Amino acid sequence: MLRTAVVSSPFRRITVVGLALVMITLGSLFALRPHAAKAGLAWCASDPVISVNGKLISVTINIPAERVRDVEKAQVVFHVPVNVDARVVFVDQRWFPETARIVKDQPYWDGNRSLKVPVEVFVESEARYPFAIGIAVADQASAYTWYDAITDKTFTFDTYGFVAKR
Repeated sequence: MLRTAVVSSPFRRITVVGLALVMITLGSLFALRPHAAKAGLAWCASDPVISVNGKLISVTINIPAERVRDVEKAQVVFHVPVNVDARVVFVDQRWFPETARIVKDQPYWDGNRSLKVPVEVFVESEARYPFAIGIAVADQASAYTWYDAITDKTFTFDTYGFVAKR
């Protein structure tokens, strides 16, 4: 009986270890971004994700951990053009009740310019006074944008489903 042994190349092991180290380093850099933690607060985040013509937009609502119990609900409204395909992909309700709604009330989009999606965020709280929250946006135009907002007031901003065709 003939036996064969499989010997893995040391270069393959180095490549796998190197790739793992690169992934860990990139993950650490992303986790340690300066705007990921504001003023030393611990945040509880919840996000709806929508798809607009197949491109994702994520709006993450960040609530200070000690204030999560004060949140009654969060509402995110996405305003899209009447002729785009838009749908809610995911709504995270792990920390507080949240709804995401798509309203087709923007002008016809011709496909030759950036697709602007106005967004309204409203976080209703039981707290005696409004408190600071953060809103992080991940879309196709910018990898990550942070906005400072407060509860009990509607906060509006523009995000982009994707950039114009070339």
